[in-house]
Amino acid sequence: MDLFYKVISFFVSPRCYDEYFLKFNFLDVDCFKSTLSKGLGFGIILGSILVKLPQILKIIKSKSGEGINLTRIASPTRRSRNHFIPVHHNSCETMSTAQLFNRIGQIGLGVALVGGVVNSALYNVDGGHRAVIFDRFSGVKKNVEGEGTHFFVPWVQRPIIFDVRSRPRNVPVITGSKDLQNVNITLRILFRPIPDQLPRIYTILGQDYDERVLPSITTEVLKAVVAQFDAGELITQRDLVSQRVSNDLTERAGQFGVILDDISITHLTFGKEFTQAVELKQVAQQDAEKARFLVEKAEQTKKATVISAEGDAQAAILLAKAFGDAGEGLVELRRIEAAEDIAYQLSRSRQVSYLPSGQNLLLNVPTPQN
Repeated sequence: MDLFYKVISFFVSPRCYDEYFLKFNFLDVDCFKSTLSKGLGFGIILGSILVKLPQILKIIKSKSGEGINLTRIASPTRRSRNHFIPVHHNSCETMSTAQLFNRIGQIGLGVALVGGVVNSALYNVDGGHRAVIFDRFSGVKKNVEGEGTHFFVPWVQRPIIFDVRSRPRNVPVITGSKDLQNVNITLRILFRPIPDQLPRIYTILGQDYDERVLPSITTEVLKAVVAQFDAGELITQRDLVSQRVSNDLTERAGQFGVILDDISITHLTFGKEFTQAVELKQVAQQDAEKARFLVEKAEQTKKATVISAEGDAQAAILLAKAFGDAGEGLVELRRIEAAEDIAYQLSRSRQVSYLPSGQNLLLNVPTPQN
């Protein structure tokens, strides 16, 4: 098994060995091309050796190089029966062996040449790609080749490969709004070509169709749509703006054979002057809100003062009425309560001494010395 692997490894890579002999997948395109290329290389080398092998055997057999035709060696395809002048007599068996090797060499060289031609007539279309054939005599063919390995006529035909998978592209545009404000907007597009229209795309636009089409139609559509909205509406009605851009841009791209899978507004800013004006407007609105709050606070304070004054006046009326009905007794009661409270506070103070009336007390008050 190891010997078999070593022999096969001269012709196939380890990955192709696994594909062929472990997974039994003989349809792998990359391995097929690699194996065919190596086989053709070994075939060409083997064919070149086999072509010279009969001459080498004759030289070895005759044990002499006398009579060798140098013209025959330089031109091995030229047929000549007398390219050797043998010195010794050769048997029929030797001639048959030489003819056999000569025939094998010719067959090997033919196989190598045929293999080289076949390999040069193959091309591969990878997944997510399509091919368009350009013919030197009839121009671009209408058929679109799918994924896999295909044949073409070398020199006469040439395959052009297109990527039909979705690809992203960012298109920045500077335009103006309805109120004449500068708007910087960036659009992100996922695009891919329509496979059936690839011959037309290649004939009219070329392989760089996205560079020729997308920037121009995106700028045109954005300027037309943004001009219908004010600067404020571009922010508050962004969904509506995006929908209109998507509808118009999809219709325009379809005219060139391009499908737009997704359209998104990723960046939207305004000019420096407009931004400063918006900031100043916000500051003014905040100042106005603050002033309104101060006015409302003053009105509430005024109402509280009026209500307090009305309460005091009502209390004075009630007190006057009570004095008229009950006399001065209530005033005396309040006076006694106040005196009681004052006496209680003084009694708790350490620096105040209470002197009862009607008693004689002697106090030793120090006099200051001169």
